[in-house]
Amino acid sequence: MEIAAIPSVLLSLYVSAWWLLLIPLFYYILYGVEWFISFVYHLFTDNKIGNGEVNKNAYRASAFEMEAKLNQDNPNYLKERKWGAWFRYYGTI
Repeated sequence: MEIAAIPSVLLSLYVSAWWLLLIPLFYYILYGVEWFISFVYHLFTDNKIGNGEVNKNAYRASAFEMEAKLNQDNPNYLKERKWGAWFRYYGTI
């Protein structure tokens, strides 16, 4: 949400305050864009295209999902994590 605040605040100052409504939705927009890019990548690189394998691989390659899976057993993760910790998962695809 912090990343969404910067362009939304700038757009609200110069264009319209309605852009501030995008801040809570930005996570889903970013997640969808990341999934779509990963889906297209796996569509052209995977050997098995049928049986939902491309969608499954695109889901597993998501930085958000990798971070959640690796830290699901840590109850204090949200308190301990640094800002933007999910960026480091982009290099592990």
